[in-house]
Amino acid sequence: MVTITSILTYPFKFSTATFIGTSVFTIQDSTPLDETCDDNSGDCIQTTTFIIQDISTNGCTFSGDYEFQWTQVCRGPNCPSSLDPISATVSLESSNICFSIKVYSSISGSIESYEQDDYSSPQTSFMVGNYIFFQAYFVSDVDVDHFLLVNLYLTYDSFPSPRYLFQNGISTQLGDSNSFFALDNQFTFSVSVGINEDEDLIISGSSDIAITFEVFAEYEIFYKTTFRKRSIQSQQLSLSKKISIVSSSNSNSKINSKTTQDIKQQQKQQPQHEMMKASSTTSTIVSSFSLVLISLIFSFVISHYWQWC
Repeated sequence: MVTITSILTYPFKFSTATFIGTSVFTIQDSTPLDETCDDNSGDCIQTTTFIIQDISTNGCTFSGDYEFQWTQVCRGPNCPSSLDPISATVSLESSNICFSIKVYSSISGSIESYEQDDYSSPQTSFMVGNYIFFQAYFVSDVDVDHFLLVNLYLTYDSFPSPRYLFQNGISTQLGDSNSFFALDNQFTFSVSVGINEDEDLIISGSSDIAITFEVFAEYEIFYKTTFRKRSIQSQQLSLSKKISIVSSSNSNSKINSKTTQDIKQQQKQQPQHEMMKASSTTSTIVSSFSLVLISLIFSFVISHYWQWC
């Protein structure tokens, strides 16, 4: 609402007022109201109030120049037969007149990774080419209405630039090539590795590889306020998870290396067992020899005793 005060010499006064300029707003016609306008005042002081509509849908401010036109009338007997309208351009300046309420909410979350789509046993190490199943978990002190996955990408040390599988709500060529799929708070994709310039590869490197990369998921969380109208507000949330992958050949190499070490360890321990076995056999022979010697001495003593008797 804008109120304009005007002063005319008595007996002249304004009867109607109209906005005649151009504007994105709707401005209604107005009827000026008398404040002081009689024979004794010498002047006719009036106020004209214009109502400006549609401000909230057009930037919440109406600063600018506005052209209005007033029609004149005369209340005395000695008045001209016709009076020309009077127009004027008014400069208005306003601040942001739209009310706003800042809603503070606490929304956090995490991502877990799984080898199977039953999402029962979390793990962070996978084989190259296998599918990795992810599930996002949200913790909130507000009533979450729904959420959308906006972006999903990954980075690794030798390639810090984001590799987008899902961008601005749409699966990318990289995502399609690696069987990216998302539903609600779950998503999955396979990890392809190669050394060529193919843009469809997630990891650029030797197929015989062991590497760690980080997955970033950006969500838009929509939640209901606690106000009477229960308006829907939104908040962005970014989650990440580090994943390790290893090639099958690299994995077999580790297993073979472990087996070789076990064999060497057994070979080191085997002589010790043989020495213990030999030592045990020697002890048995010595013990047997001692018993035989004691038996011979005893027989010799008994024989001589009977001869003396």
